[in-house]
Amino acid sequence: MRAARCLTENAPKPRRARRGRPGTDGDTVLGVVIRDRVDDNFSWLMLTCNDEGPGYTAIDLGASLPTREAATRALHAAMEQRA
Repeated sequence: MRAARCLTENAPKPRRARRGRPGTDGDTVLGVVIRDRVDDNFSWLMLTCNDEGPGYTAIDLGASLPTREAATRALHAAMEQRA
């Protein structure tokens, strides 16, 4: 298993949208689809740069989707909603 490392030294600081949610205009947004091998289903996670130091903050997620394609579609829809 490979470990992932977050490199945010040169990443722009997240800005807050008017409603207090992380903004996405120019911010780095990372979407991840995850396979649960135990339950044989998929989840997704949307992250943005952490505004209080290095790393990322989860801003949305979905779980227990039957296929990778369904999880990817749900992730893309959530990203479009936040754009």
